[in-house]
Amino acid sequence: MPTQPYFYAKEDEKTTYLSGVVEGLTKELARSMNNPDVAVAADVFYVGEHNEIPIREALKNRLSHYCNMSGVVSSPVHEKMLIKEVDFTLEHSAYPSLSSAILALLRENTQEIQRGIYAFTDDLIAYLGNLRQVYRMHEMGNRYEIFHDFYMRLVDTVLFAEYQNYVVMIVFGTDA
Repeated sequence: MPTQPYFYAKEDEKTTYLSGVVEGLTKELARSMNNPDVAVAADVFYVGEHNEIPIREALKNRLSHYCNMSGVVSSPVHEKMLIKEVDFTLEHSAYPSLSSAILALLRENTQEIQRGIYAFTDDLIAYLGNLRQVYRMHEMGNRYEIFHDFYMRLVDTVLFAEYQNYVVMIVFGTDA
């Protein structure tokens, strides 16, 4: 997730604050996983008072905002093409909790890793309230190019955790 304050210039104070919290929690999660081959990034999106903004649209809005603020994407036409192609389906996770969904993705599962994941998910609940649903991004194909500039080089899996008014996107992959 971008750390420069200007990336959040158009966000309300609560979303800006939560973005910093989620970034800090994600760094702790990555540190607890203790695997240099795995990168973890996260972002938080406001999805409306009654969660009426679809996750896909919230993600497209955030990526468009990042592109406009960063100048990373070579042209407005290129940006619109990339963001337009951010099309995916979400499948409900078969796991009852975010921690179990994350643990299922990992090859290594030590007590230290479990403690780090449980701390991460418990802290998200402390800031965002009870988890409503976990989704996994499905069928995005090779259209992860837009993620490279803002999250990580190689994306493997993307999870979305839906809370009241907010969705946390957790991206797993590698920066190698």
